[in-house]
Amino acid sequence: MTETERIRRLYDDRAATYDQSVGIVERFLLGRFRQAYGALLGGETLEVGVGSGLNIPFYSPDVTRAVGVDLSREMLRYADERSS
Repeated sequence: MTETERIRRLYDDRAATYDQSVGIVERFLLGRFRQAYGALLGGETLEVGVGSGLNIPFYSPDVTRAVGVDLSREMLRYADERSS
């Protein structure tokens, strides 16, 4: 198994609980970062390593099209649900 496959499998296996597992760090550290990051976005946006899509709710209204890529298909599934 390659390193890329190992990482993909790791995140696929943890996708269902990922958001909860980053809870306290998310609340106290990343939440403000996500807001600041999202406010800077506009036009066509590519997010590499979109994960479960935790940044998506913070995208600026100026984003006209967003594409997220990730190694983990399961994380992409959660990001897709979040973007709907």
